[in-house]
Amino acid sequence: MIGGGSSLKGFDFESIRPYRSIGCNAAWKNSPDICLFTDHRYSDLVRESEEWSRTKTILLFHECNKQYAEKYPGTYWLKIQQREHWGSKLEHGIRGLNNTGASAVNLADVLGCNPIFLLGFDMTRGEGKATHYHDEYPNTFKQGADIYRRFQQSFEEFAAKNCRAKIFNLSPISTLECFPKITVEKALRVAAKKLSEKRLATA
Repeated sequence: MIGGGSSLKGFDFESIRPYRSIGCNAAWKNSPDICLFTDHRYSDLVRESEEWSRTKTILLFHECNKQYAEKYPGTYWLKIQQREHWGSKLEHGIRGLNNTGASAVNLADVLGCNPIFLLGFDMTRGEGKATHYHDEYPNTFKQGADIYRRFQQSFEEFAAKNCRAKIFNLSPISTLECFPKITVEKALRVAAKKLSEKRLATA
């Protein structure tokens, strides 16, 4: 799961290419299998770009932006619901929350991903008060530091309590404490082992 925190500056995204990945908003540029957009302000900025038209990533939008799925090939809309604490079936929709990352974890859970590794879910500013590993967002998108606490609450109240999959936090600077933390290196070893076991089981 690719978030946007500054801890991902310089990260080798090729190292996770063999594994299934879901990105959030601007992470589509790192070519995950799926990217979830719940902030239409950003997708409005980039959807006319040449790079957008060439991407092989499956682009998923909040249902209120389903007009994109009609206009742009390779884009789809996803039902976002508020009734259940946690979506359990894709056709029923995933939980709409105050940040894309928490909703994306619900998507991963519904799709059967287990374990789920969180990359760049820092919930804090990094070196030089950097908020993201990229420069995709204009200054008008930036919010105060208090937003991180509200983001954390979504993970604590919804993902941590309801997700069926095991979740591990890979950010070394993250203030999100409701999931166990492991290193990227350990996560890659676990992922490689699970992939090897899956291939042996289907051989």
